[in-house]
Amino acid sequence: MLNTVRKLILTAGDAWMGYEVNRTLRYLEQTEYWSRTEHLEYQNYQFRKLIQHVSEHVPFYRSHFLKYGIKPSSIKTLEDIKKLPIVDKKIITKNLGDFISNNPQKPMRWLKTSGTTGEPFRFVLSRKAQSFKIAHSIKFKKWYNVDRVDRQLVVGGIPQPQKLVKSKFLNNTLEILHSFSKNRYHIYSHILNEEGINVAINILCRKKYKSIMGYPSAIALIAKYAYENKVNIIRPSQIFTNSEILTDEDRSAIENAFGVIPRNEYAATEGAIAHECPYGSMHIALPEVIVEESDDIENEKVGELLVTFLHTYDFPFIRYRIGDIGIMSDRICKCGMEHKLLDNLIGRTNDMVEMPDGRKLNHASINMKISHWHEMKNVAQYQIVQKNLHSLMILIVGYDNVIDSHSNKLEKKFSNLFSPMDVNIRYVNEVRRDKNGKYRPIVNLVHN
Repeated sequence: MLNTVRKLILTAGDAWMGYEVNRTLRYLEQTEYWSRTEHLEYQNYQFRKLIQHVSEHVPFYRSHFLKYGIKPSSIKTLEDIKKLPIVDKKIITKNLGDFISNNPQKPMRWLKTSGTTGEPFRFVLSRKAQSFKIAHSIKFKKWYNVDRVDRQLVVGGIPQPQKLVKSKFLNNTLEILHSFSKNRYHIYSHILNEEGINVAINILCRKKYKSIMGYPSAIALIAKYAYENKVNIIRPSQIFTNSEILTDEDRSAIENAFGVIPRNEYAATEGAIAHECPYGSMHIALPEVIVEESDDIENEKVGELLVTFLHTYDFPFIRYRIGDIGIMSDRICKCGMEHKLLDNLIGRTNDMVEMPDGRKLNHASINMKISHWHEMKNVAQYQIVQKNLHSLMILIVGYDNVIDSHSNKLEKKFSNLFSPMDVNIRYVNEVRRDKNGKYRPIVNLVHN
């Protein structure tokens, strides 16, 4: 009965915000098992519509087409996408007004990203694109029999009170309704010191949650504590991770403690990008998004990801440099869905160690090399901080000081790994998170 009420409130809230979530969800479920040819035909059609729109209504693209003599009619398929410029946060921020359509849906609503890349920025929400993002997330969870209104524990983020209306009373009422309808309890990642982890453990011992969702590093901290201390927690039916890279180490720690394989959702404030199916493949969120690989990153067989969200009419994201690096695949997943796949999501483009000889080492490759070290068994978490091309600071959180006996060996191994750079290891009680509560395994400040 309560969940029925929650669904009614959410449906009313979606309508008030101008979203068509239920309609979009039905469409996504109907097209889920389309062939790749059918997906491609639909994307070509939506791509042409978007290009025609931006050529007429978005100043940035209207100017670009005029400057380079590009006719919208010459852009017929996704093969022509390279005629369009690659954009990023800096370009958008510099030309902010020129990215806004001259006929946006009113009232315009501005969103702000969390700034994981160090470049938080604002943009105008396209309601249809947001409808697709929400619907994709709902569909993803339904693969695992988790409903939108099922009880969920969210681990991560920071408190973000939203002022939806001017009236304080009405705003508080809306907050209460929103909290009730979402059926969520929050544990914020910035409080996850030893005391905060104990609070989280107590919550998990008292109440059954259908699912846990949040930052993998934060969920893994709780998982490692529960596993090491043999705590008998009430296991959820499913665990979903987002906002950070789900490493093999964190995936294993979460599965060991909760007895559930965590599944990854790859999305940004700007839109949905990919979701992990029960067969372990990351499916691109078709038909809403186009994902390309840009030119190979130096010394890496991976590309920087460019995304195009096909329903961002009010503020287009076309060939948008999302700030992540990964590997795309044309293989067909065993689950039967013929979406394109993201075979490997490596990390952020700015989360890499830069070596003096020009090599760039990402977190995945570093973690692969150090995870089998005997001394790392006593490391709860680490963070590599680079301020220049000649030295590194490595912050290490150990389990109950047992790491002390291995400190010299660990420092020697890290020094050999990053030679000829100077490596300084510092043992800390906790690794500081970003202001948005996210954990960054590598903090590169070389170009700041």
